[in-house]
Amino acid sequence: MRNWILLQADFGDLQYRRNVYVFALKMAFLAVILSGVIIALTMPSLDLLGLLPVTLAHAIGFSAIFSWLIGGTVSGMLSLFAGFAMRDLALSRAEFEKLSRTDTLSGLLNRRAFTEALENTDGDASLVIFDVDRFKAINDRFGHGCGDAVIISVSAMLRSAFDEMSVVARLGGEEFGVIVSGEPLETRMERVESVRARIAGGAMKAEGHDIRITVSGGVADLVAGRTKQAVYASADRALYLAKALGRNRVVHEREGLRHAWHGLVDSGVDGENKGPESDNVMQAYGISKQSANERALVLASGRAILHGRPLSKTDISCSASRPIFPPEPLPPIRSPKSSCRMICAICAASCCIWKMAKWSCSISRIRCFSPMATSWCATTAN
Repeated sequence: MRNWILLQADFGDLQYRRNVYVFALKMAFLAVILSGVIIALTMPSLDLLGLLPVTLAHAIGFSAIFSWLIGGTVSGMLSLFAGFAMRDLALSRAEFEKLSRTDTLSGLLNRRAFTEALENTDGDASLVIFDVDRFKAINDRFGHGCGDAVIISVSAMLRSAFDEMSVVARLGGEEFGVIVSGEPLETRMERVESVRARIAGGAMKAEGHDIRITVSGGVADLVAGRTKQAVYASADRALYLAKALGRNRVVHEREGLRHAWHGLVDSGVDGENKGPESDNVMQAYGISKQSANERALVLASGRAILHGRPLSKTDISCSASRPIFPPEPLPPIRSPKSSCRMICAICAASCCIWKMAKWSCSISRIRCFSPMATSWCATTAN
């Protein structure tokens, strides 16, 4: 019975009043049945011992009536009180669970719930990270109240744009995350692009101001053999690249590599004569200006993508942290001249140490014979 009561609370059956009354009625019937079984087992034994003041039939009848009237009523009332108490606990737990997984300002899922949904997502899907462009400037110019209104408006647009199969959440600040699934990649990209265009095409009214905003987005695909951390990192880099390319755009992870490849082709492997946009693209993908080896590696990856060759498992696994960086270079090998100089320096230091030791030994001998020399000089003078 204890396990059955716990199951009622765990599955949320007691959240409705009707279920509480059904629960109390079940418990009352259960109490009556148990009392009937006890009466059927004990009355014959008492009759054999002569302890019954009436006949066995009358004793069983009276016991059944009292078990229904007293036992059923008492157990039903106690079960009713317990059911309402359990209902309050179930509602409180459900409310607490909802608050712990919901962002209070936007009404969307928070980062914790979004991370759990991302970990449980299997199959063909895409991760999209949206970020409101120049949100700090909106807060500085119109105030934080208008900033909150912008967050609420963007949340409503995202909630209405994606169906129930998608997961929409506010990751923090002006950043939003969406898991789009159940459609081909081209359809998913069209939907994401339409959301961006819809937000950029209208003005939001907040505290008497007409505020026009834009959003940037980064997209990465969830495929088999790829960790969720790698997918999130790739979508975040694509978002950074969308910001670097001028904002108000959506960049897919493969499109980002194409941008990086074209930027390297325009500037050359040595990085000479490249413009500021190429600098932003290189910075978005973590490519330094001085490393020609990194640039050559990106050129090779870009050629593979433009020729239609899919990324290998090695490329996918490397994309978790720095997907286009080569391993760290080995330390330089010393030249023969530097080795000879080091050997000569060691020999010279050894000679100096040996001479200093010999000189200290000579001084010690002179100090040992100094008393004898003093006595000889005094005898000669006399």
